[in-house]
Amino acid sequence: MGWIHFEPVFVLTELIKSRGMSFEDKFETIEGSTIDDMFNEFQVNEGEREKVLKAIFEENFSREGLSKDASELVSYIESLKEKEREILSFAAEILPEEETIWNEVIERAREYLPENASFESFELFFTPMPRNARITPRSAYCDPLFALEVGKEGLISLCSHLAHHIGRGSIAKEFDFNPDSINDLIVEKFVFLEAEGIANCVSDARNLPTMNKLKEFRDKIEDEFSGYLDILQELYLGYHRGEYKGNLESLKEKAWLLNSFIVPAGCRMAFEIEKAFGREALVKTVGKPLEFLKLYQKAAEENNLFLFEEETFEYLEEDLQGPQIS
Repeated sequence: MGWIHFEPVFVLTELIKSRGMSFEDKFETIEGSTIDDMFNEFQVNEGEREKVLKAIFEENFSREGLSKDASELVSYIESLKEKEREILSFAAEILPEEETIWNEVIERAREYLPENASFESFELFFTPMPRNARITPRSAYCDPLFALEVGKEGLISLCSHLAHHIGRGSIAKEFDFNPDSINDLIVEKFVFLEAEGIANCVSDARNLPTMNKLKEFRDKIEDEFSGYLDILQELYLGYHRGEYKGNLESLKEKAWLLNSFIVPAGCRMAFEIEKAFGREALVKTVGKPLEFLKLYQKAAEENNLFLFEEETFEYLEEDLQGPQIS
């Protein structure tokens, strides 16, 4: 059925080995392709892209004169080249079972999705990225070295999480957040509590092989989740009350620092909702962050957990309905 794509990896490694193409032709082959995303993934600026490609295609993999981000990309691709045979073997194991893997992935994802969710846009592309897997509105991407690390079962688990996001996206309204708005930066985190919290009920990266440090970190945050929700609320209410008028950059920095804490906090909230009201009730909040937060509030009231203030919901009623687009 052709939904798993190793082509970006193999095109890149073939370009490295090719002696019959000019540098310009190789550059053009990458430009605008899926492989081209690797520069954004490693945060390599426009001015260094040609230097990175020269280091790769000349096969000296020199980091001389490159920034830290560019050096990390060169180092990554050197590792990719060294593990080409392992990736080929992994592809040979995975690709014949694409349909079986698809069925298992979708079955797992559907456990926490409404029946009308669809997966039409779900394709997985292996492409250079730093030990991660993610989605865009178009498709899903995974680091091939990370996939090797976690193996076939780990990949299925990763894909079920990604598929949940795709399914959620098929039924949820999109939020048109302004990247320059500090308020939107904070409101987006309330959305992530729902989106990531429920997706992690399907599959949580902390449970993958070799992710012991992540597990330790997320377990700790879940235990202390109320403190992080309190910080998020304080920032949100502080912004609306005008307490940061003279120091918005400080507010922005504090909001960014919460990024790694939002996922485990959302996991704990989803767990408390399911424990109190059952999976069916939790699933009804998929793609509806405000409903997720309100249902968590009811679970928290019953179990003496952290409660959001009514003022928070008053602002969220406006912020989580105003910026939506069809």
